[in-house]
Amino acid sequence: MMRCLARRAGTVSPPPRNLARAAIFVLAAVFLAAAWTAAHAMTIKKVEGGEAGVETILLEGKIEGGDALALQGYIAKLPVAAKIVAHLNSPGGSVAEAIAAGRVIYKNKVRTVVPSKASCTSACVTVFLGGRDRDTGQPWQLKYSTARVAVHSFRVEYPEKEYTGIDLNRAVANTLKWVLAYAEYWDEVGADYEFLYLKWSTSNKDMTFIANERLLELGIKILDERNGEIIDAKAVRDRIAR
Repeated sequence: MMRCLARRAGTVSPPPRNLARAAIFVLAAVFLAAAWTAAHAMTIKKVEGGEAGVETILLEGKIEGGDALALQGYIAKLPVAAKIVAHLNSPGGSVAEAIAAGRVIYKNKVRTVVPSKASCTSACVTVFLGGRDRDTGQPWQLKYSTARVAVHSFRVEYPEKEYTGIDLNRAVANTLKWVLAYAEYWDEVGADYEFLYLKWSTSNKDMTFIANERLLELGIKILDERNGEIIDAKAVRDRIAR
């Protein structure tokens, strides 16, 4: 329609400012994240003790540009024969960097854990879902029963200005690019798409904290801290599917 108007008038009239801003907001919000809480940049450090032959590392803080490369560099220094477990305690951060870090986790066959009383929210969940077992190559993610895993949609701030059809077209193109990036990553790591539904159906002013029972249905192992036993998500899903 805008092209037709351009042919008639010789110029493209900008769409109403409020309408254009709303449209860009909705489209771009699919892939651009704002941090849920203020936090320091992500740190990577070794967790002492633990099982022989297992290297446990802690990823903590806000996810920012360069973190995926730093993570790969850290892993490269660990003994090749060692199994690796990554503990996560992060409020999220950069979506692009979270996908990149999740791929590092996945390709290096690192198990992921949200330890006791820790939180993995927003983009951190993307990293968490990259965890898998070294021996079987299958997805492997564990949450302690007192830990918290939560998702929400995103908020993008736009300056006050006149927005054009070109601006809207760019937002659509970027949205499609990042929707594809999410889909490719989700398929690559074998994550349940219900996580994306829960994420994008939650207001950016809220957080959906996913209950342990629901996480089991989504393939996440739960360590019941009352008795120290790990509840097998596969067994739960198989029983429910019968």
